[in-house]
Amino acid sequence: WVVRRDIASVGAPDTVKDVVAGRMTRLSRRARRPLELAAVAGQRVESRVLSLAAEMTPDDVAAGLDELVDTGFLVSVGGHLLTYQFSHALVRDTVEEVLSPSLQAALHLRIAEALEQVYDGDERLVYAELARHFGAAAAVGAVDRGVRYGRLAAEQATSSGAYDEAISKYG
Repeated sequence: WVVRRDIASVGAPDTVKDVVAGRMTRLSRRARRPLELAAVAGQRVESRVLSLAAEMTPDDVAAGLDELVDTGFLVSVGGHLLTYQFSHALVRDTVEEVLSPSLQAALHLRIAEALEQVYDGDERLVYAELARHFGAAAAVGAVDRGVRYGRLAAEQATSSGAYDEAISKYG
């Protein structure tokens, strides 16, 4: 997980990139991994998904997430599931853009496989997320699962009358 692009090559304004890059360099290793996974996961992610995807001890993941909250990268979102979101979309976008494409694909695969485990009882709740993550992980061999979940998400969207979304999922 050490392959990253130069912070200067990402699309956010220089001041945002500089601030985020500076803050990222001060993070511990146990905070860095959950941060990268959270950035790939999207604006919001459940703690249990991060814990499975990180392949770290639960205590290390919890300590990393606490550090990310303390440093202002993430905020804890209320609700019955422990969920985190980025303090700002620009922060998430900048963190994600720093990651190399091959690392992004590998992290998408880890998030997708963690979602499969967490929602093993009812994957219907996350078909669209599974399709997105497995699709983004195609470069590391997740093509078949990406196609499968893409179809399921499209069928789900069709049955609920979300035809535009269904068309995008079939694509």
